Amino acid sequence: MQAFFKQRMPLIGIVFATAIGLFSCKNTSKESVNALVQKESKVLITVDGHTFRDLNKNGKLDVYEDSRKPVEDRISNLLKQMNLEEKAGLMFINGTVINDDGS
Repeated sequence: MQAFFKQRMPLIGIVFATAIGLFSCKNTSKESVNALVQKESKVLITVDGHTFRDLNKNGKLDVYEDSRKPVEDRISNLLKQMNLEEKAGLMFINGTVINDDGS
């Protein structure tokens, strides 16, 4: 079981980080989000003048990676791409509190 989670930790981490990003960027300006994307990501996709992280490195912009899409659509798309073990693995990740000031 431990080997199973070690193999999937990169994907689980991406999912967790994406979920936090989806909810924490609600009141953030698009300029600061774009600056953060460019600073933090090595794999970028540019579509219609907007830059996005290619979180699963498949070379295309998935719905869950597109910050212009509604949060509900992004979550639904990501969950459809995950298998049962990956979803279950998310229950074992300890969450962290992010304050309004980002700390």
